[in-house]
Order: sequence, then structure tokens, then C-alpha cells
Amino acid sequence: MVSEEDFIYINNKINENKRKTKGYNNEKIANPRPLNGDVYCSECDFKLSGYVRKKKVKTTGLVNEMHYYKCFKCGAIHVNANTTKHSKSEGLHDQFNEILKSFVIEKELTMPIVIQLKKIINSRNKEVIKINTATKKKISELKKELETVEHRFAMGKIPENLYDKFANKYADEIFELEQNISGDGKLTSNLTKKIETVIKETSNLSEIWTSGCLETKKSIQKLVFPNGMVVESKNKRLRTHNVNKLIVVILRITDICSINKKGTINVKTDKSLLAENEGLPPLHFYFRQILYIFV
Repeated sequence: MVSEEDFIYINNKINENKRKTKGYNNEKIANPRPLNGDVYCSECDFKLSGYVRKKKVKTTGLVNEMHYYKCFKCGAIHVNANTTKHSKSEGLHDQFNEILKSFVIEKELTMPIVIQLKKIINSRNKEVIKINTATKKKISELKKELETVEHRFAMGKIPENLYDKFANKYADEIFELEQNISGDGKLTSNLTKKIETVIKETSNLSEIWTSGCLETKKSIQKLVFPNGMVVESKNKRLRTHNVNKLIVVILRITDICSINKKGTINVKTDKSLLAENEGLPPLHFYFRQILYIFV
């Protein structure tokens, strides 16, 4: 549900960043262990901590640095950050990068995905307008009830204890309902352009993560896997779960379009796709996250 307010915010952010710089921010910040704090032990669910082991090479006098992630609570996990010829398992950085590569979207599928995302957003916005209308009506009714209670109290028709009881009850209900009102459901004319930007950036996550500064890497990790990732103790493999819902929708649409050689979705499948994602949080939240990081 992309509101006009959200896109005004995004547009201002885009214009501001264009004035400051061009392209991605690759500020030179040390990032030898960017997964630190975002990966967990499969045995005790404790966050893994990164550390470095330095070893001086006698022949050259140079100091080699080996980076690791380890569970310092139960000790079940001890794995290389990077893959080396001597490492027993693939490094976590390489594993994570391979996962990001799976999000690549073929260019010819961009427009079909844009079309389908617009349909989903339009559908959600209609629901928002409907729900907001009902919510505002309920708020209006509660405010009238509150006014009635206040009037009766002022006229001395009800005691103070009853006034406090009902006034607080109505005030709490009004406040709770007001918090549930989201964007007004209006879309801006450049929605297509913004969706294209989101698709472009999410399909280049591997490249951006590899070349990005520490802040960019951490942002991508939190964006794609907001609840972190787990490292299995037996095979030292990285296990992911709870992927960003917008990315899930994009990948789902990609799979359907890939099956159909024309890159289109028939009416039956389209309705099914919309139904599958009924439980999605507001999509504008994910749009804002992605656009804020990359533009």
C-alpha cells in the first residue's frame, strides 16, 4: 500500500542523494566480518561473534589474518568467514553471497513483474481505503459517545467514577483505532518507475553486497533477512528463513512468469497470487526500506 506521503518522502530522498553523490556509497570502512550479529547458532540460538586470528609467515615476515565466526556460548559453531584452500567448509561470506545470487531477475521479466506488483498494490490500496473508511466511521461514533458522557457529567447526571471509567474506555478505543489508520491509498504517477527501481536493486543484491561498505552490507542483511540467519552445527551451512515479504512476492511472480514463455500471468493465477499474500504487511514499508538503502 503505497501512499502519496510515502512516495513524496522517497522522491525527496532520491533528489537529495543525487545532489550529494552518484552511485553507491563505497566508503572504505573495515568490513572483514559483516555477518557479525546477524547469524545464530543452531544449537543454542545464541548470536555468533566474529574474531580474527593472526599468524606471521616466517619466510616473508608478513602477517596473515584469518577471520572466523564462533558461538562462544555452547561452542557448537566455529566456521571460516571466507573460503580458503585449507578450510573444511565453505566460508559464511561465500554462502551468503550465493544466496543473494538466487534473487537475480532476468531483464525480460522486469515489466511483467512491474505489472503484477502494481496489481497487488492497487488491490491492497482499495482494501486500505475500505478499512480506513470503516475505522474512521467507528472513531466518529466513539467520539460522539465520549461527548455524551462528558455532557452528562457536566450536567451532574453521572458520578465522577462512572465518568472516568467510560471516558477512559472511549479515549483508549479511539487512540487504538487511530493508530491502525494507514496511508490514504492514493498512488502517484511515478509508481511504475519506483517499482522498476526496487526490482533493479533487489536483483543486484549480490553485487552490491560484495562491493559495498560495512553499512551497506549490514543494511542488505537486515533488509533481506530481518530475523537473521542460522548456522547448522553439523555441516556449517547457512540456513535462512523469514525472507523480506516484498522479495518473496517478487520471486513468486518471477517463477510464474518464467514458466509462461510470454512472461504473462493468466487471470486464475493472478487471483491466486493476490490471495496468497493476503497476510503481507504494508508493502510501502518494504518499498521505503529498499529505496532508502539504494537510492
